[in-house]
Amino acid sequence: MLSEHLNGIADAEGGEIYVVTTPVSMLLFSTQGFEIIGTESVDMTEFGGTPAEGNNYVMLRRSMGRALQASILK
Repeated sequence: MLSEHLNGIADAEGGEIYVVTTPVSMLLFSTQGFEIIGTESVDMTEFGGTPAEGNNYVMLRRSMGRALQASILK
C-alpha cells in the first residue's frame, strides 16, 4: 500500500506526516498510527452535497521505530 511505503520513508528520516481525511479514509489512517489532531468543515450544501460530506479530520503520524510500526500494521 502506498501509504505504508511513505510511512516507512518518514520513519527512516524521523519525520512526521500530516493528512486531511474524510470520515471514510480516517479509519484507514487510524490503523496506521495516525491520530486526530483537529477537524475542519466545509459547507458542501452550497455544492449539492450533504453537511456530513464536508466534515474532515486533520491527522498526524509521528515517526515510529520499526518494531512499533510493525506491531501497529498487524
